[in-house]
Amino acid sequence: MWKQILIGIILVIITIYFHAEATRFIIQIIKNRSNDNIKGRKFSRVIWVSIMVLTMLSASIIEAIIWACCYLYLDAIKGFENAVYFSVVTITTLGYGDITLYDEWKLLSALEAAVGVIMFGWSTAIVISAVQYIYFPEQNKNK
Repeated sequence: MWKQILIGIILVIITIYFHAEATRFIIQIIKNRSNDNIKGRKFSRVIWVSIMVLTMLSASIIEAIIWACCYLYLDAIKGFENAVYFSVVTITTLGYGDITLYDEWKLLSALEAAVGVIMFGWSTAIVISAVQYIYFPEQNKNK
C-alpha cells in the first residue's frame, strides 16, 4: 500500500507540474497580447479561447498518458491502448470499470481520479479567467 501511495504522490506532482506549465503558457499568451489585439473581432476571440481550451486539454491528455506509462511500467495493466483508455477514463472520473488495474495497484487509480477532479477544476478556472479577460477586457484595466 505504501509503495502505491509513494508512486501516486510522485505522479500527482508530475501532473501538477504539467498543469502549471500549461497555465504559465496561457498567462504568457494573455500578458503578451494587448487588450486591443484580443478584443478585436468576435472570430479572433473565439480562436484565442479555443487555443486556451486546447492547451488545458492537451495538458490533461499528456498527464493521462504519463499515468498510463507508469501503469505499463509497473505491469499493473496489459497493453498501451488499454492503459491509456483506463487512465483517461479514470482521470476524468468517468470510471466505466470495463478495464481495471490488477488488484495490487488499484489504489493508484483512486489517486489518479482524485487528482483528475482537481486538475479539471483548475482547467475550468483558467479557461473562465481567460474568457473574462478576452471578452470583458474593460474589467481588467485596474488589475
